[in-house]
Amino acid sequence: MSNIDTIPSKSVVYPSVEEFQVERIFPIRNLVNGRGVDTESTSPNTDDVSSSNSSCRGPNSAQEPYRKDDILKDSHSDGSSETNFLPPPYPPIPPDDQIRRLPESATHDYSTEIGGGEGSFGYETRKISQRSQLIPSSSGPPGIAQGEPVSTEERTFFKCEDEPIHIPGAIQQYGALIALRYNDQGDLMVRIASENAFKILKYTPEQLFSLNSFLDLLGVDVREDFIARVDHALRAVTKNPSTDTKLDIFSMSVVAHTGLVNLWCAIHISKGTNDLIICEFEPFSDEMFFSNEPHNTKNDLPKLPTRTIDNDIVLEERLKSISSGSQPLRVLQIAKRKGRHAVGSLEVFNAMTQAQEQLAACTSVQKLQDVLVGLIFDLTGFHRVMFYRFDSAKNGCVEAELLNPKASDDIFRGLHFPASDIPKQALDLYKINRIRILHDRDEETARLVCRHQSDFEKPLDLTHAYLRAMSPLHLKYLSNMGVRSTMSVSIVINGDLWGLIACHGYGNHGTRVTLPMRELARNIGECASTNIERLLMHQRIEARRAPRHNPGKTPSGFIAASSDDLLKVFDADFGLLNIQDEARAIGRLRPYREALAILAYLQSRHFTEIFSTHNITKDLPKLKDSPGINSVAGILVIPLSTGGSDFLVFFRRGQLREVRWAGNPYEKIKPAKGQYLEPRSSFCRWTQTIKGTSKVWNADDFETASELSLLYGRFIEIWRQKESTGLNRMTRLLLKNTSHEVRTPLNAVVNYLEMALEDKIESPTRELLEKAHRASRS
Repeated sequence: MSNIDTIPSKSVVYPSVEEFQVERIFPIRNLVNGRGVDTESTSPNTDDVSSSNSSCRGPNSAQEPYRKDDILKDSHSDGSSETNFLPPPYPPIPPDDQIRRLPESATHDYSTEIGGGEGSFGYETRKISQRSQLIPSSSGPPGIAQGEPVSTEERTFFKCEDEPIHIPGAIQQYGALIALRYNDQGDLMVRIASENAFKILKYTPEQLFSLNSFLDLLGVDVREDFIARVDHALRAVTKNPSTDTKLDIFSMSVVAHTGLVNLWCAIHISKGTNDLIICEFEPFSDEMFFSNEPHNTKNDLPKLPTRTIDNDIVLEERLKSISSGSQPLRVLQIAKRKGRHAVGSLEVFNAMTQAQEQLAACTSVQKLQDVLVGLIFDLTGFHRVMFYRFDSAKNGCVEAELLNPKASDDIFRGLHFPASDIPKQALDLYKINRIRILHDRDEETARLVCRHQSDFEKPLDLTHAYLRAMSPLHLKYLSNMGVRSTMSVSIVINGDLWGLIACHGYGNHGTRVTLPMRELARNIGECASTNIERLLMHQRIEARRAPRHNPGKTPSGFIAASSDDLLKVFDADFGLLNIQDEARAIGRLRPYREALAILAYLQSRHFTEIFSTHNITKDLPKLKDSPGINSVAGILVIPLSTGGSDFLVFFRRGQLREVRWAGNPYEKIKPAKGQYLEPRSSFCRWTQTIKGTSKVWNADDFETASELSLLYGRFIEIWRQKESTGLNRMTRLLLKNTSHEVRTPLNAVVNYLEMALEDKIESPTRELLEKAHRASRS
């Protein structure tokens, strides 16, 4: 290479800004050895200008989206690169109002060949994903265009309820994503990169693709640690592919032209593969922000409180939603007294300990929910935090809430949301990803760029990715609610999605939640799940505890002695115990006539399995009673014998219930073409009056019923065996003594009978002995 290639040209005197009007800024390229290079940028982004650093040179690259602090480099066919700009100082960039920009195209053009790595790649081998889009329709429901590689072929469209939300084709802008894979030479090559990579990593996708190995960007210590983590993830997925993927989160740094770039990194193996390593990067922050800054400041609040529903509520309900049920965390109180609005990562452990203490002290599920929303509200600073509990049909109900009244006038506590608001595939992802965050619903997502079109033969699965872009349907739903930022923490109990901690942020800016804060919130959610499970288990143990009163000697007396406990555990109004066609009341029978009519029907059915209904007239149409069944609506039948002749039945009276929905739950149903999931535009209170039904029997009721069926069923069986054994034994004794009467004096018989009567024996046996004793003396 000649000296002219390595020695910069003479200094250039630049005119002042006032002396000319800039229509468009182009990168300046030199003509070296007679080789011409096109001066037209291949990227439409004209705001991007690059700089260089002689001590830390990035990889060679083609023309990239230029930024004010990018590196502009010339790329040679041999893979070498060199700085083409003059040394600083550089002339100032004209203000925006003096720059006339040309319209930006819709997609990036990666047309310049890239040297290095696996060789040169032309634009025909480069692929960039499309973002999932909500496509309006002139007739019928809207559709979803799947995130997939750009193609000239017709794109695939989905109904909203069938949307593959795990492959959105894009990520959120608060982080960057790359996918790595070892090649045959053992180099860890970048196969996929998000188009916002420069924003986070200070390297554009093309610069990352030009690397022989991603490890070239890491220092020695960081490189060894990174390799160890990658190898561990690969071994884990190879050894046990069915194991749930766990993200490995750690801090690291990348060497860039501006110096070291400190980052948080989360790595995992892409679902469906055993060798594609997904790395998610976020700017490193060793602080955990809490509510006073920056989320609840006046600048971040909307000009007027958001209102999407009516406010026809009593003052008491509103006070519940604006009053915290938790105690202030000492860590935050100390920080506030010192005038700080953030705490370091070491103090996060203290915050977690203090949160655990409050959750463990709760004695009811409702109290725990109130404490939980208060803790998350104080820590994250979202304007609204709710506890959203699912029923058996996956309808949701807001059972606890804490709200900043300056952000919204809406009160969601007590409102129900239909199951169709959260489709099945979203529920499944909530169980996998225990925490999900949307930074800003209006922020454009970053698409994924592939090294080669073979890397996008199948869309990248982002099931386990923190940065996964949200469904456009969900974004429209949030927009209808006036919500800008969200965070959700899953409450999973026994493998089932039991509830969600749902956080909403309003205003004109997205809510920042640092990675340490997210990890703390996730751990608090897991602690809450454990304590809810503990409280539910306590209720079940109460049902199995021995009765507090002195039980009788018969099964009827034994069960009746614990009647109050049983009614409390099953939340029943009254019950009946049927043993050998003999019935005994548990509690006060009201209405008496209906209870006896239902009992007679159950005696004829002989249930051998647990049966329940909360709408008896609908589920048991053959139950006939001339005046009708009007008061009783729900029953729970618990068999106590294999034949079904012995059973317990608990009754719940019907309730005239008013269910308050956040909008009409039937709004989305289309009469001709089935049910479609569409973004709801109204969340005004919609009250539904339900007649002839009782409270639904839940999973806890069924589990307790199974235990009672086993416990009391076994008790009855043993009691009958003892009763039969005792009667047979005394009968044999009488027969023996009677046959021996000829050979022994009569007084010996009398003595035997008197000795038998002195023992504790059952009433029928005692009656027989007394008759024999009287006959012997007559």
